[in-house]
Amino acid sequence: MAGKKKKAPNMELPVESKKRSLIEKVLSIFFLAVVVPLIIIVLIEVLLRATGYGKEWPMFSETRVHGRDYITLNPEYSQKYFLNESFTFPHYDLFLKKKPENAFRIFVLGSSTVYGFPYHQGLSFPSILDQRLTDAFPEKHIEVINLAVTAINSYSLADRIDEILEQQPDALLIYAGHNEFYGALGAGAYGGMGNVHSLKKLHLFMLRYRFYQGIRSLADGISGGGVPELEAESQQVATLMERITQNRNIAYQGRVYNAAHRHFELNMGSILRKAKTERVPVFIGDVVSNIGDLPPFVKEENREKSAALIAFEQAQGLLQQGLADSARVMFAQARNLDGIRFRASDDINRTIEELSEEFNAFFVPVGRRFKSESPNGIPGNTLFTEHVHPTITGYHVMADVFYTSLLQSGLMGETNPDDGKPASWYQQSGTYTILDSITADLRIQHLMSGWPFQPRVGVNNFKQEYIPSDIIDSLAFLDMVYDDITAADAHRRLATHYQTRGLLNEAARELQVNTFINPWELRNYIESGNLFMQAANLQAARDVFVRSLALTREPFVLLQLAEISLKLDQPLQAFEYLDQLEGTGSQYNTLMVAQIRYQALLESGQSTEAQQLLVKYPQLLSETATTAETILFTPSIVRDQIDQAFTSLRQNNPQKGLELLLEANRVLETGLANRFIGEIYLSQENDIALVYLTKAWPDFQADAGFMNTYCYAAIRFEQYELAARLLPTLKQLDPNNANIERFESAIRSQEGV
Repeated sequence: MAGKKKKAPNMELPVESKKRSLIEKVLSIFFLAVVVPLIIIVLIEVLLRATGYGKEWPMFSETRVHGRDYITLNPEYSQKYFLNESFTFPHYDLFLKKKPENAFRIFVLGSSTVYGFPYHQGLSFPSILDQRLTDAFPEKHIEVINLAVTAINSYSLADRIDEILEQQPDALLIYAGHNEFYGALGAGAYGGMGNVHSLKKLHLFMLRYRFYQGIRSLADGISGGGVPELEAESQQVATLMERITQNRNIAYQGRVYNAAHRHFELNMGSILRKAKTERVPVFIGDVVSNIGDLPPFVKEENREKSAALIAFEQAQGLLQQGLADSARVMFAQARNLDGIRFRASDDINRTIEELSEEFNAFFVPVGRRFKSESPNGIPGNTLFTEHVHPTITGYHVMADVFYTSLLQSGLMGETNPDDGKPASWYQQSGTYTILDSITADLRIQHLMSGWPFQPRVGVNNFKQEYIPSDIIDSLAFLDMVYDDITAADAHRRLATHYQTRGLLNEAARELQVNTFINPWELRNYIESGNLFMQAANLQAARDVFVRSLALTREPFVLLQLAEISLKLDQPLQAFEYLDQLEGTGSQYNTLMVAQIRYQALLESGQSTEAQQLLVKYPQLLSETATTAETILFTPSIVRDQIDQAFTSLRQNNPQKGLELLLEANRVLETGLANRFIGEIYLSQENDIALVYLTKAWPDFQADAGFMNTYCYAAIRFEQYELAARLLPTLKQLDPNNANIERFESAIRSQEGV
């Protein structure tokens, strides 16, 4: 066998070894491809959270107001849904953290129409509904919370429903559907992420992670953060309608159209399903729009009239022939065919009705009611400011139809007809003045000066070119243009303008509006109520003060209500407020309280009790409360600052006293603080003294010392006509005043000049 080669040993691995080797390779690949990236992502996530990068965007947060714990809306919660756009803010709305047993809590979901555009919060239909339910069910603690922000749609509503249901609502009210194409994540909006529903839901889920937020911001930076079709100058002045819109012509019942409607159905179905599981009743209304007086946005296609415009013109012709029913159908068809889809089509409303039936929700016939309130049954400019946002009358109609549906449901129990007021009463209840109407008109003019109301060319120069005509127009314009000047600021400035001219009732009306814009701010009630009292409008003063009691039982307000009741010949009501005042345990001027109780006892025929009180307070038969007594009974929210201010003045530190008085006025403006601010400025030869003395005058017009100072200031700063008006009162109060002759001489020297 010499020379024969030996065979190499068989090196083939056993089957088990092959399997083990293959598994190890797969595991290695999985580790490198999946586990390592996940570890890196987790480390990045931890690092980003540790450095404070990114946000959570919870919908609710806690706050404390007037000694009570409340839940409020996170002002930045909607930022989650906007990529290239500045996010929009919700209203400042509160509800009690610990829900009372007698509470009925309603959350209202929607977008700009629920928000109340172009008006302030007090004119939104949830606010009007809150007023009506509060009056109709006085034994219940009514909470109607407006959750709306502008430019969101069903994606945002579905994303927040779990957080909403955690807050123990007794009912949900929904008015949504117009923004399904151009709202945040809409099929025709920038950042809409196409037409894949699951992809958008995944996007919303992933936004809870900081690394994903970073990727989103990076992509935004690469894209430039703006709307590609708009020049830089146009980006800054374009309306939100123009900035958020990408797909500008969406064919009726085409691919994008059908996808958006399907997504609406899925999102709303998710909301209704979860609410039903939690046994929370839902009231969902169909959506309405201006179909009679607003032509289609798309007027031309391929250099010919669009199908939508042809249908609109046909509808106008039918209406001229007196065929209102046929015209109504054709106007609706014109709206359906309009490719720029800022108005929901009939398909959306059919989906709403079908979903309400499927999930046993209460269908609210908003559309039917708007038709019945419109000429020829065709909703138009009588109820709409432009395409979808109602007028003040329209918002009251919307509130009424939801109010009626709530009552008919029986969920809230029976209401006493004597407790409620007719729907028409609320439109005249002090929720707005001409300032609000002009502000809204300016917002609409600005909106309609841009796309889609105008061609998408050039720059919307309305804000740059508009010239205000008077003080009201100027304040309305400032409110519209500047974010840091609110509607409440504008009303306060106008109130000051009226007050310095002696128009107290008009000033009180402006501040009364602020009690609806921000019902959580006590100063609005006190200032408005005081001005109404000074204007001898006792009924209006009482209405304002009574509304404030839902917020807190302020001793100053209770005393004012007792005094008003006495003046209105209602001594028994005065006793009730005095008893409540004593029950607060707060410090108050006992002599002032005793004076009112003494008069109430006399007027109610309780002479024996009156005499017993007189024995305890013999000074009741003397003059009414002096200035010193007034100082002792200032509203609690500014009492500390005013007390500290007077301490500084007694210590001969007028500058510190002035600072404290101005600080107190920023919290709550009072006649007392205005008087001493005016006197300090007068000592400094500053003519602004007259502004403060004029505002203090209603409270101190019967005070001879004040009138002497006021008259002197008017002459010192050459306001001789004012001095001439003040002098007769000074003569009557203090006929022996040594300054009268000097004042008369100064006034005479200016006659004929």
